[in-house]
Parts: sequence; structure tokens; C-alpha cells
Amino acid sequence: MRNLGLFLVGVLLAACGSVDNANGDGGGDGSEQPAVCGPAEFVLTGSAGGQAVYQQIGVAGQALVNEPGDIGCYLNVYFEGGGRLRLEWEDTLASGQSAPATGSVNLEVHDGINLGSCSTGAKSSTVTLLENEVEFTLRDLAEAPYCGGSPVAGELSGCAVFN
Repeated sequence: MRNLGLFLVGVLLAACGSVDNANGDGGGDGSEQPAVCGPAEFVLTGSAGGQAVYQQIGVAGQALVNEPGDIGCYLNVYFEGGGRLRLEWEDTLASGQSAPATGSVNLEVHDGINLGSCSTGAKSSTVTLLENEVEFTLRDLAEAPYCGGSPVAGELSGCAVFN
């Protein structure tokens, strides 16, 4: 009976296939699955330092300044239980419009990453503002402090829907 149980487990594993790529879809082609957010939700996907990254957390609040000021425009998204996404860009964005940006995401309180791009460096990341949502891609990643931290290979994409 024990051998039959082990055989069935082996058959089920073979039938289900294996996950062999960074985004976990089993496709093996390295293609990214786009992040999809529900109401009051933050989703992050991608890779950092050769490791797949996926995080899904509730949004606790946000602070959006979409008029250029001393530091340009920015968005802070605060997560339930702590942590934050910060995105910075230069000019006002209309809904649906994208812009070059810098940004960071700190998920250490959720046993996650703390990576970002230097806010005074090249704006190689992107931000897209929607009605009550943001979509973003973070590139040129570094460990905190982001302007002097160790570089980390990878790219992170995600979204956040506000309350």
C-alpha cells in the first residue's frame, strides 16, 4: 500500500508539471505575467538578484503629489502592516499617462525585499497613473540606501489600487 501511495504521488507530480522559470508559471520561457490588483491591493512581481519575487499586500493608504514641486511629483503607497512603495517623476501626469521615474519598495516588515533606484539618478523606471490605481516598473535596482547600496540585477513590476 505504501508503494502505491508513493507511485500516485509521483504520477500526480508528473501530471502537474514543474515550475521552471522565474515567474512561476511553468512556461520556462521567462515571460512575465502582468500584475493584476484588486480593490485596496498591492501586487509586486519580477525578479531580484536571480530570485523570483511575488508579493500581494493590502493597501492602507497613499499620498499623491501630482504637481511638480521642490522634489517633483511623487506617490507613496503605504501597506497594511507596514512598508511602502515610493515613486518619483518630474511632470504632472493625466490618468493613463506614463512617465520615466525612480522608485523603491520596502517590504522588510513582511519578510520581503527593500530595493529601489536612486532618486537622484537616471529615471529608468516607469510610472503610469490611472483613476485610482498606479502601475509601475522598477529598474536599476540597489539595496538600501538606494543611491549608495549594492546593485541588484532584476526588474520589478506591479500595481496598487487605492481605497
